[in-house]
Amino acid sequence: MTVEELLTTRGAKLERGTFNDAVVVKGKWVARFPRQDLHDARRRAQALRRILRLGLPFAVPEVIEDRLDLPLGQAHVVISYLPGKQARTVSDDAVRDVLDALAEVELDAELVALLDEPLHHAGGRHAAETITELVSPLLDADKRAGEVLRRFAEMPPATGFVHGDLAPVNLR
Repeated sequence: MTVEELLTTRGAKLERGTFNDAVVVKGKWVARFPRQDLHDARRRAQALRRILRLGLPFAVPEVIEDRLDLPLGQAHVVISYLPGKQARTVSDDAVRDVLDALAEVELDAELVALLDEPLHHAGGRHAAETITELVSPLLDADKRAGEVLRRFAEMPPATGFVHGDLAPVNLR
């Protein structure tokens, strides 16, 4: 099955994300087709199955079909559609509710092995150095920004369960 074939489904719409093309049928399912890394897609599908079993106080998509054994272009994972309206902004309380719930999760070695490294897309464990090297020189004249960067560099590594993308689209 390909993106093009699924787009013939009544009500199907194509969404392009950073790492996946997704065919969305509102109210039913989302088929995510990874564009690059099948290893990461497989790991994330396994993680999603484990996260679903944690009993979090908010909706978590369920893996309906996993065909990540296929080659790129055909490989996909179908997950349940989570209803809700995409917001333009998210309240501090909504973000805090998610973070508080995640902070309560006791991580085991199996789940940790399936999760992305904290700040994975920002340099992982080297994020502070990356920001200091690339961002600080651009903000030297702004004392407030410099203070934020200094505090960021002094933060201990994240050890808890975190959400990788708290954009409004993910907090419905």
